[in-house]
Order: sequence, then C-alpha cells, then structure tokens
Amino acid sequence: MDKQRDDPSESKGGQPTGLVRNLLEAFPSPVVVFDPETLAPIEFNDNAASMMGYSREEFALLTIADLEAAPAPRETARHVQAIHREGVDTFVRLHKRKDGKRIRVLISVRWTDWFGKPGMMTTWHDASELPAKQDSMPRPVSQESADRTYEEFVWADPRTGELLELVDRVANTDTTVLITGETGTGKERIARRIHQGSQRADGPFVAVNCAALPGELVESELFGHVRGAFSGASAARVGSFEQAAGGTLFLDEIGELPPVIQPKLLRVLEDCKIQPVGATETRTIDVRILAATNRMLGQSSQESSFRSDLFHRVNGFPVHIPPLRERSKDIHVLVEHVLQQLEIQVGNPIGSVEPDDMVSLLEYSWPGNVRELQNVLRRAAILSKPGEIRLPRDWRVVLQPGGLELESGENLDSWMRQHIVKTMQACQWNLEGRGGAAERLGLAPSTLRYRLQKLGITRPT
Repeated sequence: MDKQRDDPSESKGGQPTGLVRNLLEAFPSPVVVFDPETLAPIEFNDNAASMMGYSREEFALLTIADLEAAPAPRETARHVQAIHREGVDTFVRLHKRKDGKRIRVLISVRWTDWFGKPGMMTTWHDASELPAKQDSMPRPVSQESADRTYEEFVWADPRTGELLELVDRVANTDTTVLITGETGTGKERIARRIHQGSQRADGPFVAVNCAALPGELVESELFGHVRGAFSGASAARVGSFEQAAGGTLFLDEIGELPPVIQPKLLRVLEDCKIQPVGATETRTIDVRILAATNRMLGQSSQESSFRSDLFHRVNGFPVHIPPLRERSKDIHVLVEHVLQQLEIQVGNPIGSVEPDDMVSLLEYSWPGNVRELQNVLRRAAILSKPGEIRLPRDWRVVLQPGGLELESGENLDSWMRQHIVKTMQACQWNLEGRGGAAERLGLAPSTLRYRLQKLGITRPT
C-alpha cells in the first residue's frame, strides 16, 4: 500500500511547506510576505534579499522601516490599514540598500491569508527606469481608495506628534474645528486629515479660500443662488455648503470674510440651514465645518473686524500648528522626505544634503515654514549636479514666500525651465561675469550651459 503523502499546498504547524518556498523562488521578481503587525518578513525569495544587497539571514531580521530610505512609522501604519481595507495597492517606495544606495521600487501588494495568519504579499520591481509621471507614493488603485487615504505626515519633533494625536482625536467627532498657524504650516493638510479620519470620510471635502472670493459674490459662492437672483444669474447655482453635503466644508482664511456676510454665516452654523440668494425658503444642510486662519481672530473680534459670536462658534475645538522654527527636529526628516519625492519626480538620484548645508537649514528661521523649505530644496535639486545636492549661496533671499512654487501635477522640468528663463531674463541673458545668471543661480557657468542645452532654452531673437 502506498504511503499517504502530504498535500503540498497545505501547511504544517501554520508554516508554509518547502514546496511553497520553492514556488516563491521560481518567481523571477522579488517577493516578500510581510507580517502586518510586526512589519517583518514572514517569507521571501532570494531575489528580494539580493535586490537589497543582504544575505538571506540578514534580510530575515529586517522590517519595513529598515528598508525604507525615509521611514515614517505612523504613516506606514496608516497605509497598512488602507491595504487591509482595500485588499490591494500599487505604489512606489524609495528603499535603501545595505550599501547605502537608494533605489526606487515599484511595489504591488495584496492582503492575504498566509497559512492561517494575515499577511501582505508583495512583489517588487526596480522602478529606476520608470518615467516619473508613472510614480506616486503611495498610489492607490482606485479614486475611492485615494479619497480615504490619510494625509501623510513625517515628523520627529514631539510637538508635531502631540498635534497629530490631537487631530486624530477630534477627527471622529462632528465638532467645528478652527485651525490656526502661520502661512505654509499645512493648515489645509490638517483639515484633510481630520476629514479623512472622520465618519464623513466617504463624503466630499470642499475647500473654499475665503480671501479669494469677490466681495459681491461671497454669499452666492457659499450659499448658492436661484435663477434670476441678480443680473447675470441665468441659471441656478449650488453653493459650497450644499456641495459639501454629507461631508466637510473647509473655510480657509475665514478671517478675511467681509463683515456683511459674517452674521449670515453665524446663522447657518447655528441653525444648519441656508437660504440661497433670491430664494424664499431655507434648505437644511448636513455638513461639518472646519475653518483656518493665519490671523489672531480673538484679537480681531475685540477690534470688531471679526464678530466675537462667530469666533466663539467656529472655535469649537482649536488646533494650532506650531511654526517650523519651533519644531526644528522635524527639519531633518522633512528634508529627507522632500528629497525622496523629488527623486521620484525627476527620475534621477539626488543624494543627501551635506552636513554644513543641513546645519544652515536647521539654523534658519523659516518664515515661510514647510512650504518655503520645499521650495528651497526644489531649487537646490534643480540647480545641483546629478547625484548631489548643494544649497545655492542666495537660497535665503531668492525663495522667500511668494516665489516660484511647483503646482500639483506640474512637471519638474517645466518648473526648472521657468525658473532659469526668469533668471536669464533678469540678467538680460548674461550668463557669466559679475551679476550674471550663473552667479545668481549659484552655478558654475559650465553647469548652467548644460542646463540650458538640456532644457532647450535659447535666447529669443
């Protein structure tokens, strides 16, 4: 009688059989199965260890944080939750090999039952040759997933950790939140995080810049209007409050609202009803209000420029974002994070900031906060030679708030071209010499010529 043989597809003691390991080794691509709790490998093939420059024994002792060039443990935990919820995901990560070299890795992940315990099965591909426009970090496979993915924050300063803990605590309520902080601190990102952590996360997030609304159209923009309500109102319009129904309305720069509209907004917040311009009846709304300002509204209310009753109504739960100069421990990890994103955008290695430049970044007061830091690093990456990054001599002066800024989705080469052309025009196309474009940009003339040729920049005839 033949002996009964084990089913090779089943596990022994909850562990994969040798055949399963052999199947993993048969994959031409690196494959790693991670434990969602410890973030350590449960199983992997030799290709994965080899890709990162480790022996099999060394790789088995690593975690996801050990592999990433700029680890962000809390955001990794958020991402694991999203993968568990969605089941699958595809994204690009910047990993660091054992020899210190950084490589971009395209990762496909699937949540699975790995022999009786949860697992995240990942396949890796070298993304170094991918066009930058195919990269994202992370990139959910569906817009639904994107809408529910938390805003990513990297931080090392305890004050930032306390802030995010406070934000996550208030997110799951329906309390009105007033977010305060200087320009460039990330008030809208905090607002989005509150929305994404709330029970309204599946609803819309509508952001309104109150400072940009024309005075005569503020009421219509917020509350809508009916057809014929005023000259030019040829059709009815749904206002921001109704657009955000079932979700969150973010009123940015609320301190800039004209005094005439403030009592109407107060009534809406108290009664949860709006009356479109020209309408005879009110409409009930279901929306959560988040507001933000870089002004001291409490002082403004005393000076009668902002109503005190409206201030107390929107200030249901105050959240203050400290300026970057008060959380300097964040600067180092923010620099690494921004450079990591820039490497993905530009498609070439950038390198790390030199120690003397990092000291300068840490000592600077950052009046433009994180936005200014991003702009400084973008400019440095653009103007430095491939594989290295050095701060231009005039970085404190040129990139003050209000300078050039890379818009969402804008190509990095386009931004580089725009900045160099603007500088060349200011120098009347003088490349060399005192006051020339090379000196202003902090570049050697030969490097600037290389940039001009690469970007196809020529002087207009």
